[in-house]
Amino acid sequence: MGKYLHAGVGTSKAEDPKEAGKECVRTAFEKLKEDGGKKPNFAIVFCSGGKYGKDDKTIEKFVKSVDEALRELNPEIKWVGCTTAGEISNYGASEKSSVAMLLESEYVDIGIGIGKNVSNDPIKAGERGIEEALSDLNMSLRKSKKYVKAYIKFLAERDLTPHELTKIKPYLVLVLCNGFTAKREGFEDEIIEGIQNVVGNKIPIVGGSAGDDFNLRENYIFANGIFYTDSTICCIIHTDLKFSYNFIHPYEPTEKYAVVTKSKEYVVEELDGKPAFDRFAELIGKAKNEIVTPISKLQKLPFSDKLITVMRKLGIDTLKYIPLIEIGCVTPFGMVDPKGRYCLRVVRDIVGNSLMFTERVPKNVLLTLMSVEKSKMVKKEMNLFEKLLQGKKGGIMMLFSCALFNWFREKEGIKEIYEKELRKMFSFPFIGFYGYGELCDGRHTLTTVVVHFQDEIITLPEKRNETKRI
Repeated sequence: MGKYLHAGVGTSKAEDPKEAGKECVRTAFEKLKEDGGKKPNFAIVFCSGGKYGKDDKTIEKFVKSVDEALRELNPEIKWVGCTTAGEISNYGASEKSSVAMLLESEYVDIGIGIGKNVSNDPIKAGERGIEEALSDLNMSLRKSKKYVKAYIKFLAERDLTPHELTKIKPYLVLVLCNGFTAKREGFEDEIIEGIQNVVGNKIPIVGGSAGDDFNLRENYIFANGIFYTDSTICCIIHTDLKFSYNFIHPYEPTEKYAVVTKSKEYVVEELDGKPAFDRFAELIGKAKNEIVTPISKLQKLPFSDKLITVMRKLGIDTLKYIPLIEIGCVTPFGMVDPKGRYCLRVVRDIVGNSLMFTERVPKNVLLTLMSVEKSKMVKKEMNLFEKLLQGKKGGIMMLFSCALFNWFREKEGIKEIYEKELRKMFSFPFIGFYGYGELCDGRHTLTTVVVHFQDEIITLPEKRNETKRI
């Protein structure tokens, strides 16, 4: 049972979107009560894009039913969510379902903002979204118990050294984007740039991009009973709970690498001074016509989203027919960030002799070819989860994971093993989804972003070497 944070997770596979929305909230509330909660003040909801996000009318029914069910519990509750390419929770990793997490804590304040018209100006959309969220947060803080917060901050900072003070980060920005479709880019890196223009680059930015079960028609995000397209939701969280975040993947660097000698945003034109496509083929040991086949070009046709939908209805796995997709899963590139972590960079398309990546790739960076041992993928991911949880107390966890990598697990026959181990790993409430982009201070692919709020408030370290004050 939670002490400072109460949570409950619910799910539904009902065919009717109205019933699914109500049922996942209702079951989550039952779990919340079991955990000692009574009145949730925040909720996060994910649902199948292919099932409940078929079109505007279907998703509107789902979102309205969720909102009605939540406001019966608390008229002032705030909530966010999105459609997915797979849902993750204590009930397992599933498809064609909806999941909800209800939270109650007096140690958490939240502000929500919407940045619209991403396609026209994604940087501006990020700026508008976070500015609106900050304004909303300010109103929440005015209503909260300031004396409690002041006391907690006093305890937390009273005797801390400057080095320890820098580790206290009471803010987190949770971002949900519409993500890419067959007709629209996701622009996640630009959205994050806009957010950082307002709050700087010290506050953690995490989240993910919505999905629609690989139909690539439309992805929906929603907040407080309204759904959005071509937008981004910024949710700034101020908390006195201890929390941590990071990203994980099972890939390791090889001894093959290349320097980006010419690039612009997402397009790399040259590697090691050679045409990028030529050098890429050398690195992975494949002929260029093995990488781009005639059937691969179908994804570029204007009707590709309709073709994909028809093929999926016929039970055809469209991804298997595009060699570049599997190549990206087996041998992505890695780019080292300032913390020494390998951020994965995946080639999503070939344009002439240039490579188009899923993320921005600047000039002069070193790209390392990565590899993965398929037989050890699950074990390595579980080891990374254990490392993240080491020494931390209960609470809740949010997972934002890659739909493409989930497809890769299924292709390799280890998806069920992964899901089983995932459920065994966490004894506390957790929720997440498979989407079209993972956010952790930048956009990632083939990665899982992990956010863990502990059931523990910020206090003085339990063991310190006290010195006599004069």
